[in-house]
Amino acid sequence: MRASVLAAAIAVALAAMLSACATYQDGLAAYDAKEYGRAYRIWLPLAEAGHLEARKGMGRVFLLGDMYWRINRPDLDPDAEAERWFEPCATLGDSECQFLLGLLHDTRRESYDHVDDMIHWYRRAAEQGRKTAMWRLIGILGDSQFEGHDYVEALKWALIYDRLYLIPEARAAGHTYAATFDDVEMTDAHRREAERRAAKWFAAHPP
Repeated sequence: MRASVLAAAIAVALAAMLSACATYQDGLAAYDAKEYGRAYRIWLPLAEAGHLEARKGMGRVFLLGDMYWRINRPDLDPDAEAERWFEPCATLGDSECQFLLGLLHDTRRESYDHVDDMIHWYRRAAEQGRKTAMWRLIGILGDSQFEGHDYVEALKWALIYDRLYLIPEARAAGHTYAATFDDVEMTDAHRREAERRAAKWFAAHPP
């Protein structure tokens, strides 16, 4: 009797798990079809219950569906909603949410008030090896037009990116991100500092 009750309980639990998974997948299908309102309705209860992927999905719905919300739900601020869903998991160390939060500040915010937040979240994601965050830091910090440009940090991330993600053929041919800094005005001391920082990062992140 006890065994049959236990088996039934397990079956119910498994069915509930499969149902939740399917519900998330339904939301993903709606999101992929750019049906942001439908994705929102499917993911909201899951996200509020703590489903991590649904929470990320909610953030993406507002990040990428910005115009949909401004037209259909002018009472909602897409930027604020995206930040509300991304920030908790970013704070807990999820590198995808950190990158997406950086992207939110990068592409949605025109005010320089958000530059520090943009760099902060990109850096946190890059520190965990997030490829796209490294790529953005190279471009932003290495841009002389960017008020907060930092060639040493940009070269550091370029050296890390090249070693981790650049295809061997490109490295062999010298087509590297680090090579783009060859013509940048940097002292030898600054270049050595970038190399030192990159070496320190690799020491803290063994393969």
